[in-house]
Amino acid sequence: MSKVVADSTLNPKFVASDLLSQAEHGADSMVVLVAIGLSKVQLTAVEDEIHRQASLLPRGNIVVKALANSYVIQFDNLKEAMDFTNDYAPEHLILYTSESSRVLDLVENAGSVFVGAWSPVSCGDYASGTNHVPSLFLSLSLSLFFFWADEFRRFRHMDSPRCTAESIR
Repeated sequence: MSKVVADSTLNPKFVASDLLSQAEHGADSMVVLVAIGLSKVQLTAVEDEIHRQASLLPRGNIVVKALANSYVIQFDNLKEAMDFTNDYAPEHLILYTSESSRVLDLVENAGSVFVGAWSPVSCGDYASGTNHVPSLFLSLSLSLFFFWADEFRRFRHMDSPRCTAESIR
């Protein structure tokens, strides 16, 4: 499951692209947009861009099914949004906020965290070397040794790639 945390500085094309790149993994995929103070106009722009880009994808039929499992949840402030995000503990977390590097410090539970508009999950899949081991390892460890959960938190590692417009080219 992937989650995008975005504030009013978002680029609807980038957000839609990241949501769709994860939705196309399978019909049972789920993507979540955690919107912080977004206006109706901004939410509509993201939705319109999702529809536009999805219509161009070869796996569009899978994306449509996955989007039926997905949702947008609106928060008034960053603290509420991050509390929800940490409780949800996504495998992939994408931070599209005005201060994504600062927001990274608020992340407690995620597999891999992609920091900023130029750090899509696909960069982790194909270029940055980010992997899925941290969340899988955490899940297995906690299920097998749940009584050590507090101790284990001290040793947990989350990958957090930060790409730039230059590096993505």
